[in-house]
Amino acid sequence: MSARLDARLQSIVLTWLFESGALGCASSVPLPDASRRLAVAADARCYVLLNRDRAVNVPELCAHLHVSRRTLQYCFQEAFGMTPGAYLRAIRLNGARRDLRTAARDAKSVQDVAASWGFGHLSQFALDYRRLFGVKPSDTRNQGLATIDK
Repeated sequence: MSARLDARLQSIVLTWLFESGALGCASSVPLPDASRRLAVAADARCYVLLNRDRAVNVPELCAHLHVSRRTLQYCFQEAFGMTPGAYLRAIRLNGARRDLRTAARDAKSVQDVAASWGFGHLSQFALDYRRLFGVKPSDTRNQGLATIDK
């Protein structure tokens, strides 16, 4: 499989998980090892979404969840098949993509949407966005505008 196809498949899965809420916040009940790793990953997802307006980093996530970096790595590999850093970036990019689709209707610019998801550098946001989705953020926003005009 090509890297672009892998990235798109990963994007589709993350979008589904993000929008469906398939990974709810975990309970405080002690869980077996595999279930505990999935629960840590779910709690991490909740924390990231609650703090979507800024870039949550891996050390902050470890401190919030009271786990080591290695434990967080294992949890993310099992739950999402990727590193915590890649997941953090992907969930924010997917959120920005969803918001860009309605940005024209809400009179928001690409920069407004990027900032609302914690992306401080617009050029890096555009580069990461294009790598993951294969289009520029402005193209996604303009497609949303085209559907409004119909």
